[in-house]
Amino acid sequence: MSSHKRRRLWVDPAFQFRLLVRMAGYIVLYTFMVVHVEYLFVAMASVAVAGPAQHLGELYLDFLGQKRPMLITGLLFTPIILYDLLKFSHRIAGPLFRCRQIMLEMVRGNVVPEFKPRKRDFMRELFQAFNYLIREWNARVEKSGHPEGTHDNAGDGSTAIQDGGELKHRPNPNST
Repeated sequence: MSSHKRRRLWVDPAFQFRLLVRMAGYIVLYTFMVVHVEYLFVAMASVAVAGPAQHLGELYLDFLGQKRPMLITGLLFTPIILYDLLKFSHRIAGPLFRCRQIMLEMVRGNVVPEFKPRKRDFMRELFQAFNYLIREWNARVEKSGHPEGTHDNAGDGSTAIQDGGELKHRPNPNST
């Protein structure tokens, strides 16, 4: 088990924010569809029983008044559901963030430690394969004799790591 504890709510803000926005959109769309399909059935039943006695707009407002407790409950529970989803996303975003940090160290040519997932992390098969890659990588780096941090994987200086850990590909001036 890993010594990494879940301390931050936002591990990979871009991924997690998109996930929450998408889920919120699904909740809104689902609620809209359920309420309006039910209203359609209520309106058809009202017209079938009493004829067009009540204007559809008035019927709609009455219907929404009846559904107010359900809609308010949905509004109150949606933040709880989204918060739980954010915490749940740590089981994916956290390990991927840590894998990315290890890969950046590999790009620098360093020997890296094996990845140790936390107890409830998902994608264990991916991490197992990633550890096979890490073991092979470490063996090659140690065999090549390059000191840590000075190994150039492509041999042409074409890969650089910018501040913030982003990879930037530089064109090789020697290539034609």
